Amino acid sequence: MALNFNLARKRRRWLERTQDEIGVAVGVTGQTISRWENGEREPRSSELKLWARALGLAPAELLSEPDAESSTEPEPAGKGTAS
Repeated sequence: MALNFNLARKRRRWLERTQDEIGVAVGVTGQTISRWENGEREPRSSELKLWARALGLAPAELLSEPDAESSTEPEPAGKGTAS
């Protein structure tokens, strides 16, 4: 399975969540999240679903090619609008 590790890391940082916080939501340790983000290990399919949910993504987005990541980060509220 080819995972978009960079997207997962960027999304977690955008959400201002730690690896430990995401790990609690998934039911794994922060070290496991670190290994996933660094490409050292890959999650089981059940963990992938929970990981994606914790990041506010669809599992397919984590399985996407790195070039497809630009559409997954929403504009922060209040930014990008002129009054």
